[in-house]
Amino acid sequence: MILPIIYTDKGKVFDVDLSLNILKSFLFAEIGIYELLENGSAMVHYGNNVLLLNPEGVKKAALRVSSDWFSVGEKIYAFGSDRKRIVEVLGIEDL
Repeated sequence: MILPIIYTDKGKVFDVDLSLNILKSFLFAEIGIYELLENGSAMVHYGNNVLLLNPEGVKKAALRVSSDWFSVGEKIYAFGSDRKRIVEVLGIEDL
């Protein structure tokens, strides 16, 4: 049986039973989320960091993300540094 997990807007996560009794609580930044992609690659989300792994598990990219980035459909956008404009993210390059 999979028990529900509740996320709050304050960055807390609660592991609860079916009666919604809190079994464990922790901060969202303390957990990692593994996402398998269709091509066999994977994304690992941990706090504000995202790692892109190839199908062999080798790290291909590391991104630091924030709530300034968001997606609409298939496009990714970010707030400008002045937070008064929105820019489309067209690609990511190795520096």
